[in-house]
Amino acid sequence: MAEGIFKELCIQNGLEHINSDSAATSREEVGSRPDHRTRSVLKKHGIIYDHIARQIKADDFAKFDLILAMDKSNLIEVNLLKPKDSKSEVKMISQLVNDNLLKDVEDPYHLDKSKFEDVYVVLDEYLKILIDKIKMLQ
Repeated sequence: MAEGIFKELCIQNGLEHINSDSAATSREEVGSRPDHRTRSVLKKHGIIYDHIARQIKADDFAKFDLILAMDKSNLIEVNLLKPKDSKSEVKMISQLVNDNLLKDVEDPYHLDKSKFEDVYVVLDEYLKILIDKIKMLQ
């Protein structure tokens, strides 16, 4: 969901040149499309998002300047995968609001459909902050 929101915000802000991708720490969903509830919530907000899940890999740390984790367990896993010589910054998405804010974004997969909308609202807020930070650097 986060990548779909981010790509749409990039388009809205003239930042289409920003390269982004979504990757999981587990192999569980590799090869799958986003959950139909995710796609439904994104579509409700005017975002068409189709992505095939993949697992994070070592060259992602050379390809991307910033890698965002949704929760603390993902943060730990991503940092364990990060090569020692990587210059990629790894942080929780909540740290976009405040570097000291280590707040998990709830995974709505096993929850009620309404939780997908709640997650959308949180991610939209965080990613708008990221867009503002990118625009200040340009």
